[in-house]
Amino acid sequence: MPLDIPPVANLWLPPKPAIIRPDRARRAMFPMPAFVPGGETDPYFSSVVALLHFNGANNSTTFTDSSPSPKTFVGSGGAKIDTSQSVFGGASLKLSAYGDWIEAASNPAFAFTGDYTWEFRIRFASVGGEQNIIGGTSGGSLDLYINGTTLYANAYGGGSTLMNTWSPSANTWYAVALTRGSNITRMFIDGVMLASTASISTSFAQAAFNIGDYQHGHPTIGWFDEVRITKGVCRYTANYTVRALPFPDA
Repeated sequence: MPLDIPPVANLWLPPKPAIIRPDRARRAMFPMPAFVPGGETDPYFSSVVALLHFNGANNSTTFTDSSPSPKTFVGSGGAKIDTSQSVFGGASLKLSAYGDWIEAASNPAFAFTGDYTWEFRIRFASVGGEQNIIGGTSGGSLDLYINGTTLYANAYGGGSTLMNTWSPSANTWYAVALTRGSNITRMFIDGVMLASTASISTSFAQAAFNIGDYQHGHPTIGWFDEVRITKGVCRYTANYTVRALPFPDA
């Protein structure tokens, strides 16, 4: 004979405690910092007066300055963004013929009267002869150029000069830097100091700033990437390790 068992009333059970993974607990307590391209910030970023990564779509003629006070760089001739060559970012500035360059208007930021650091990547499509690389466009401004197998830094139109033998190969990327600190001007290729002097001028006049052909007559034929111009800071005084990442934007 079946037993007549009364139904059991619904029992209240406490909710299950939430299970928090230890790694998530740590993240909540110590949130990750915001990501910065390059993995770090630049302690001298406020002194950067021009920063061009030359990223963008193929054949673009927009040349963005990512410095704290961006300048407008305008292209001439066939200057354009090229995605066939780059060091970082999948693109670079391509200058392929006479009349190709980019330039920013004259600005007090381009008067170099103390310490400074110019640095960039360059790839020559051809070598030999004179090629104006980067610098000011009027008398007394600082410029950098190569003539044959000699690299020069001096004042546009003449004056004291820092020079050293350099024989770049075509279709090879190089890291170039020009610095001044403690009254010494130095040239570097791929992190190795080529030359230094205390005799070059310590004050260079304000001028428009040009990449590729500052004299508008002896163009650099090739590509540029990662141009950074820092005013008031000498970043390198001896051999250094060239960055394997783009320059930070902050």
